[in-house]
Amino acid sequence: MNIKSKNKKNGFTLLEMIVAIAVFTVVMTMAMQSILNINNAQKKIESFRTVSDNLNFALDAMSREIRTGRSYNFDGTDFSFTNAKSENVTYSLESGQLVRLADSDKFPLTDPKVTISELAFALVGELPGDSLQPKVRINLSASAGMKNKESTKINLQTSVSQLVPDS
Repeated sequence: MNIKSKNKKNGFTLLEMIVAIAVFTVVMTMAMQSILNINNAQKKIESFRTVSDNLNFALDAMSREIRTGRSYNFDGTDFSFTNAKSENVTYSLESGQLVRLADSDKFPLTDPKVTISELAFALVGELPGDSLQPKVRINLSASAGMKNKESTKINLQTSVSQLVPDS
């Protein structure tokens, strides 16, 4: 019996290996770019959440106290009044943070990660006997995030009217 031996090529050629590596490299580069984009988006969302949570807390705390206060007065970015506990309270902007000063107690209302760039108050009906209900408008601009890609800036405005009618 005569057995013919066939010469079979086993394995891949050099050209096939180079093509396979090139395709793998392109696919991995696209996958890494997607992962980096998702990571940047997550940081941007976290930055937005930090700013939003801080400003919501600060505006809510200020609104509750201003609503029950009296004797409103403001000077630029400082807003002063007498609260329901008869304490003299001032809200102001110091070194990029919203600060509450009540008599001798001073503490920030916002996280140091959040930078307040603008704090403005507008007051209507503060004069006694003007037949207008006192109303305070608060404007805030803030940002968080170290890098421009991750930085988030938010502008908020709210209005607060005094609960006790003006006499």
